[in-house]
Amino acid sequence: MSGSPQWSLSLRFPNQNPVYTSPLPHTRYMPRPSHSSRFYHPHNLGKEISLDVGMLGWRGRLRFRVYNPGKTTKYGILVRMVCKSSTGYICNLQIYDGKCRLLTEMVGFLLKPYEGRGYHLYQDNYYNSVHQMNELLQKLI
Repeated sequence: MSGSPQWSLSLRFPNQNPVYTSPLPHTRYMPRPSHSSRFYHPHNLGKEISLDVGMLGWRGRLRFRVYNPGKTTKYGILVRMVCKSSTGYICNLQIYDGKCRLLTEMVGFLLKPYEGRGYHLYQDNYYNSVHQMNELLQKLI
């Protein structure tokens, strides 16, 4: 087609080389997964973090879609996350994939990058148990 515009989208992230470009016209190019490593890095969090659950709205077909009639977003993807308490910045997350795991395993996975650093952890009663608190105290969270 001679009349269609040709373009490529360039993404540049600070302190990272090279610049990635999309060779196809009219397409978006997503950054490589290596950029997500900064998402999980426990940088400059302060001393207070929060463990919470959230719902990403999704009404399509999905094996691990969750239905909760008491919420505004009734259908969606359940996400458990660690956030910075003061700003709500999501530091680490785990998507519920429909497999039954122990709650202590899930909390251990989410808080593994923060072990031994002495954070103040805020959480719902759902995550709170004597066994869980003993484990967190031993890990110095």
